[in-house]
Amino acid sequence: MSDDSNNGCCLSSDVGLAGSVIVYVFGHSWNPTEKQILYLVRYRSNLDTFETRARELEALKKDVLVLVDGAEKKGEVIKAEVFN
Repeated sequence: MSDDSNNGCCLSSDVGLAGSVIVYVFGHSWNPTEKQILYLVRYRSNLDTFETRARELEALKKDVLVLVDGAEKKGEVIKAEVFN
């Protein structure tokens, strides 16, 4: 009877080790997979946000160019960083 209890102990230890290996492998592979899944789920929202920000930036650029044009007509010096 002691042999059966000893085999159970080794089996339990093997199962525990296998479980740890599975958790390790799954844990390291899930993170990149999760990022890809979330990217696909959020794709439309991210695209909408990007388009909104691009329109806002374009409007801001136009406003700055109008101000720069007005300043140039007054003879003011425009810093190089404004054009960047």
